[in-house]
This record gives sequence, C-alpha cells and structure tokens, in this order.
Amino acid sequence: MKNNPLMEILDKILNIGTSETDDIQKTRLVRQVNGLNLFYTFIAFGIGVFVAFAVENSFYLTIIQYVAGVFYVLNIVLNRFKLHRPARVLTIVIFEWHLFLIMVLCGMWNGSSIYIVILYPLLAALVEVSIFRHLAISLIQGTLLAVAYYFFPSVQAEVNKLLLLNNSANEIIKIMSMFITPVMAAVIINIIFSENIRAREKQKKLTDELSGANRQLAFYAEQLKDEATRLRAEVQVAKKLQIMVLPSEKELTAIKELDISCIMRPADEVGGDYYDVIVMEKQIIFGFGDVTGHGLHSGVIMMMTQTAIRSLAENRHQKPSELITILNRILYSNIMKIGDDRSLTLCVFFYTGHGKFIFSGQHESPIICRKNGDIEYIDTMALGYYVGMLPDIRNSLSDYEFKLESGDIFVVYSDGITEAENRDREQFGLERLEQVIVKYRGMTSDQLKNKVMKEVYNFKGETDIYDDITLMILKQV
Repeated sequence: MKNNPLMEILDKILNIGTSETDDIQKTRLVRQVNGLNLFYTFIAFGIGVFVAFAVENSFYLTIIQYVAGVFYVLNIVLNRFKLHRPARVLTIVIFEWHLFLIMVLCGMWNGSSIYIVILYPLLAALVEVSIFRHLAISLIQGTLLAVAYYFFPSVQAEVNKLLLLNNSANEIIKIMSMFITPVMAAVIINIIFSENIRAREKQKKLTDELSGANRQLAFYAEQLKDEATRLRAEVQVAKKLQIMVLPSEKELTAIKELDISCIMRPADEVGGDYYDVIVMEKQIIFGFGDVTGHGLHSGVIMMMTQTAIRSLAENRHQKPSELITILNRILYSNIMKIGDDRSLTLCVFFYTGHGKFIFSGQHESPIICRKNGDIEYIDTMALGYYVGMLPDIRNSLSDYEFKLESGDIFVVYSDGITEAENRDREQFGLERLEQVIVKYRGMTSDQLKNKVMKEVYNFKGETDIYDDITLMILKQV
C-alpha cells in the first residue's frame, strides 16, 4: 500500500528541527510543538479568511488572525534552527495574547466563553513549560474578562463602536468561539496522545532492536569466551614448553668446575628472554639473550633462538662469533617470514675448561667480580650487533677471552633487572647490582642469585614488572 502523500508532507513538517540522533523524548516534544503551531496556523488563517468575508467591519479581527498565524509559522522556523526552548515558550505566549485579544474585541466575556482560558495549562503541559505560571495567566485573564462583563458592561458597547460590529456579527463570532474551543482542546489532547503513542512505538522498536543486538552480542561474547579459553590454553602450552627447554638444575649441578645458578621471571605469561647451557664433549656453550618486547611473539623468537643454537652447537664451532653469524642468518630469515620486526641482543660464550672463557655478541655489559671484590665489565658494543635485524653481521662480531680464578664470579643479566623501577620511577641500576654482588660474593651462586632477586623486588615494591627479568651467575669452583 502506497503512503498518503498528504500524510508524508505532514510528517515532514512535524519532524522539522529533529535529527536521527535525538532521543525519543526530545523528538516527541519537537513534533508536538510543530503540530500545535501548524494547527494554530491553519485555524488563524482559516478564521481570518472567514471573518473577512462573513463579518462586516472585521479589519482588526482579520489582522489579529493573520499576525498570529505568521508568528505560529515563525515558531516552526525556530525549531528548524534548533531553538527549541524559545519555540516552546513563544507558542503558548502567542496563543495566550492571541486568544485574549480576540475575546476582548469580540465580547467573549460572558460565562460560557471565559472558560476557553482553561486551554492555557493544557497547552503548557503539551509544550513542557511551567503549568502553574500559565494557570495563573488563565486565572488573571478570566478574572479581567469577568470583571469587565459584570462591572463594566459599557465597555463592550465602546468596543463595538470602535470596530463597528453589529449584534449579528457578535453572535456569529461567539458561536464560532464556542465551536472552536472544544475542537482546539480535542486537537491538543489528540496531539499529546498520538505523539505519546508514536514515542512508545518507537521506544518498543528500539527496545526490540536492542534485544536483538544484545542476543547477537551474547552470541559473540560466547564465541570470544571460547576463543579466549583456547588462546589461554595455547599460551599455557607455550609457557610450559619455554620452561621445559630451559636447562634443569640437575644439568647445571652436573658441571663440576662451575657453580651455576639461573632464573627467569617473564613480565607476561610467556617471556622474551633467553638463556641456555649446552654441555658438549670439550666445551660448555652458554647463551643469553633478550628479544625486543615481551609476550607471545617474543617468546616464539626466543624458542627459535634456543632451538637454532642447540642445533648449531653440534657443528663444534671454535669461536662463538662463528655460531652467532650463522644463527643471525637463520633468525633473520624466519623473522622476515612471519612478518615481524623484532630482533634480540645476544651473547654466546664458550667455557673451555680451567677457568677459560671465549665471549662474543652484544648484550648488557656482563660483570666479573673477582674473589677480592674487584669489579670488571665486558664492553659488548664492539663484540656484536642486534641478531635478526640484518641478513649478515659477521663484520660486526669479534671474540673476547677472559679467565676466572677460583672464587671469581661472572654475572650476565637482562635489562629487566637494571631498569626495574620503584614508585618514584627510579631505576635499580647497574651500581646497585654491583653492590649486591660484591657484598655477597662469598655465597654460592644460588644464594647470590636469591639475594639479587630479593634486592630487586624490595626496590621495586608494588610496581608492576614492565620487562622480563633474567639472571645467570657462574662462580668458578
């Protein structure tokens, strides 16, 4: 069924000043004000034309009707420019003065006509302005008309002389007022009820749409819940795998020439730090690294690194720089394949026996604490480059040899230790780490590891761990 064109035009006029983003109550109020002004415009111009042709000497009455009609149209224009509050107030004010002037000029101050002022509070309710204020205005106007009717009957005669209206003209106008009053009341009430029904229907439609959307969201939430459960399970598997591939305490204690202790505390469930101890026939290979960032992606690259180094160790490289050169090519290729931009700082060092070490790679400066408390640092900036960032870094690698005597300590750490922050955003720093090592250098590597971790956690207090914390301590037996 085709829509009625007239109703479509009417609906467009009622919607002047509204938008799709307006809430239901605001739309209802604007439509009520537009509907009321449209009705009053029709009445004002309609009566103006009728009076002009049916009543003699009706010039003033006609002008009042036309002027009022123009003002009612202007109220709709005010709504068009989003001036909703002025439009609502002027609607009732214009109506009150329009009606009062008509009653004065037409002598509608007898008992039956005065009751037309009861429309004021009804109209105030419709446009949502103060009912009591306009009830007071209706009482004041009704009182003035009643006083004029009962105590100043000669006033009507003077008005008739001014307008030159005869008795028949007065009767016609009174009959019209008695007919229009209930019609106006009925229309006002109908506007209120029809717009309220429309608002309820729109609200019901929105409620139904929200219910449908909520059901859809519940469905998606359930799917996301299942997906989150699956991802958590996968992360737990990755975490277990990462722990499983780390060297066990049994493997470390089997190395008799060195007292070794290691620990890794990831910032997330899966860490991006790496360490490993690989016992070969004639040497022990140590690996220690830190993948940029942390979390699952960094953990994957950490696993790649551990697997690759384990495989390359079987080739019996004479220098750690040779191993890192091949490792870099492997990791660079894999990182490019997965479309990531991560890399890692990595150091690899060989223990060849009798306290002799060969070190290569770029990482946080390792600390050598001699038995007497003297501290030495290995500057790794000239020994390597970021692994996995460039296809070939062989020209950036070199090897450094050093020796530990009995009681000497070698400490390798990640920046999660030195950059741990307290609540004042002060970092733990290299100096504090050095002090702890010197102070407790007489302890076993495991005891010293625990002291360092305790100092770091006491320092940071309740602040979160922002980066993986990894520590490796080797003490020459």
